[in-house]
Amino acid sequence: MEVVQTKALCKVYGQKRAVDNLSMCVHEGDIYGFIGKNGAGKSTLIKLLLRLYEPNKGAVYLNGRPVRDYKTDDYRELFGTVFQDFKLFSVTIAENVKMDLLDGTPEEEERIKKALDAATFTNKLEQLPDGIYTQLGREFDDNGTILSGGEAQKVAIARTIMQNNQIVIMAIEEKQKN
Repeated sequence: MEVVQTKALCKVYGQKRAVDNLSMCVHEGDIYGFIGKNGAGKSTLIKLLLRLYEPNKGAVYLNGRPVRDYKTDDYRELFGTVFQDFKLFSVTIAENVKMDLLDGTPEEEERIKKALDAATFTNKLEQLPDGIYTQLGREFDDNGTILSGGEAQKVAIARTIMQNNQIVIMAIEEKQKN
């Protein structure tokens, strides 16, 4: 079982501490959501865990070894991530979820639908004219579907679920109350 740990992790930008003295464990098979206000350090923490950033202090470990001891690509393959600034593309829902060429097999369709169901997108999917083959956006098709922000986020979550990574991390901005 893969275990990613941080010990006294810090990341500073100028005078601002985005992550300050954080120690935590992330276990294989679990899904983690970092929720907080804009600027709270969610994306910075994820980028530190993925080795996209280096900490100013502290360290990240995989199974007790510093992540610097691992090949970067091998280490990053453990993670599926949904950043708060995710993107969808002007292709079908199925292509947005799979992020690869479709083979059109019933097994592939079932995997895509299961990922969308796990992301609680099934009700919306049932309302769409072409199901998983519904075109998103209107850049290439005047009749393309425009999703709400929350619906689009669910497709991005399904994309991450479809990748079947060992650890899934999501950054979600906390909605401000009026």
